[in-house]
Amino acid sequence: MQNVELTRGERFKDARIIYNRNGKQTMDEVSAATGVSKANLSSIENDKAGSIGVDSVASLAAHYGVSADWLLGLTKIPRADATLEAIEKYTGLSPTAVRRLSWEWNRDKRDSLNQLLSAEAFPYLLDALNAVSSRLRSVKFAYNYTGLSLGQRMRNLKLEKELLEVSVFRFAVGASNLCKSMYNLDEMEQKLDKAIEEAEDGEHTED
Repeated sequence: MQNVELTRGERFKDARIIYNRNGKQTMDEVSAATGVSKANLSSIENDKAGSIGVDSVASLAAHYGVSADWLLGLTKIPRADATLEAIEKYTGLSPTAVRRLSWEWNRDKRDSLNQLLSAEAFPYLLDALNAVSSRLRSVKFAYNYTGLSLGQRMRNLKLEKELLEVSVFRFAVGASNLCKSMYNLDEMEQKLDKAIEEAEDGEHTED
């Protein structure tokens, strides 16, 4: 929502909900972290604050990880870090996702993620995950839709439940296959079976 015509309150709200490097937070959570009162936050986001103190702007900008200039409408770029802004725009990932990948993940986790994203089967796993997400939306619609007879609604819900279970099963199978291909688990299992068999033969020989 990088729109220069956003009101000041909308920018502060977007900073809390969309661009927040800590993830979407409630006003209570932001207030506890920054010392800016919930009442003050509410006034700011609803464009009812006549003026905003410099300390409040600085605290909120630092907490959200956005530019104070953007909060005040002086620039179109939310991020104080232009590199992160470019990454978010290029990948379509959320600010929280980008920061999690760059800050919170140790080297081992990043190596595993690189292997996962580079695997040929990864797009198929993502398709399976999207199928689960789509099926969940269908389940919620069927659950909330009341324009049917009780019997029809019951049959629809049973069908949606079965289809959801199939989608989840396919995702689980896809994840298992992807893991096996990434780490050559089938080959490792064969080697382990052979080693166990040789060890057992050795024990029998000693007996």
